[in-house]
Amino acid sequence: MLISTGLYNTCVIFYVVALFLYAFNLSLRKNRIQQLATTSVALGFLVQTIGMAFRWYEAGLVEVEAFEQSTGEILEGAAYLKVITQHPPWSNLYEIMGYMGWGLVLVFLVCEVKWRPRFVGVFALLLALTALGVASLTDGKIKPLVPALKSWWIMIHVISASIAYACGTLAAIASFFYLIKDEKKVPLRKVAAGVMGVSAFICIILGRGWTLFSTQSYQAKGITSPGVGWLLLLTIGLSVLVPLSTWWRGVRGEVSVLYFTAYSSLITTITLILINGNVNIWDMALFSIILLGQTFVGLALLWPQKIRALIPSADELDHIAYSNILVAFTLMAVVLVTGALWAHYAWGRYWGWDPKETGALVIWITYALYLHTRIAYGWAGPRSAMIAVFGFFVILAGFLGVNLGWFADGLHSYGSS
Repeated sequence: MLISTGLYNTCVIFYVVALFLYAFNLSLRKNRIQQLATTSVALGFLVQTIGMAFRWYEAGLVEVEAFEQSTGEILEGAAYLKVITQHPPWSNLYEIMGYMGWGLVLVFLVCEVKWRPRFVGVFALLLALTALGVASLTDGKIKPLVPALKSWWIMIHVISASIAYACGTLAAIASFFYLIKDEKKVPLRKVAAGVMGVSAFICIILGRGWTLFSTQSYQAKGITSPGVGWLLLLTIGLSVLVPLSTWWRGVRGEVSVLYFTAYSSLITTITLILINGNVNIWDMALFSIILLGQTFVGLALLWPQKIRALIPSADELDHIAYSNILVAFTLMAVVLVTGALWAHYAWGRYWGWDPKETGALVIWITYALYLHTRIAYGWAGPRSAMIAVFGFFVILAGFLGVNLGWFADGLHSYGSS
């Protein structure tokens, strides 16, 4: 096992310990426990950073060996340094998922030091651990870079993208909490309706769209999972009924019953997929994300006052979201500019409407819309929060949907390797 892999595995232990400490401290509210949790996150982040440095060195050795074997030359001095540093640790799916987790932890630590927002750490670490978990299930073998990636633009471009996506994710988490916290402007039944509407949409995507409705079957890796298709259709139907039920009179009881019925159906769907053993890690990651959101809203429906008391103030959450989106918007502009320059270097053109290029542009436009509506029309509050949450799903579509070739194959697609 590579040294970097061992360090990545070690950092997960620190993150898991911190996750339990943050969750345990939600009711106790002890500064000492909060500090221990933050220290554990910081130690894990340090270990992961060292692991990335080792990964960079290990990848550099692969590049040196490949160069010397292909040319018959022995590298020395400046030439050796150039080749051994040209392969950063974010060039394949394994590395990029780990790096996205690293960026998310970095941004969370900054938010933790500046604002100490309760509950945000739980969600941020869960998403970071999901990224690292997905990385552990992909091929981590180091291979020589293809010619298009042998450019120093990869440093600025990918670093900017990672932090931008992480800031957008933290902004979405804070905005999600804002929608639950601001009881005067956003009734919980409307939040529940929105969560279930989004869940239905994602379940349709995971069911492979029209294929699910035409065959009533769920497929992963080209194999059908018995019984899952009909159960997934039931989950979608129940999830759609939740937003429809908000139009009824005296809806509080009906919404809660439908919500928890749909929630139970989703849990049963996931359980049946796991029992069948036909698991697609990307599907399970998205199922986990929507289940996490549903669980939190479900708890808020059961104990609204207690859950709201644990969440930071609405003003603080709005400020956290706004600050993170300012950074994300700026860095996405850097991503677009450096990506265009890199594309000119690699392929001889600045812009080609590649799916990944288009996805990055849509993400930047989403954050431009968020900032424009706040500044020009004073949309601070629920409407801004909804745009920020929407931005998270745009990131998922632009990153997973394009990088994995879900929506379209392009020059940026990693495939499933």
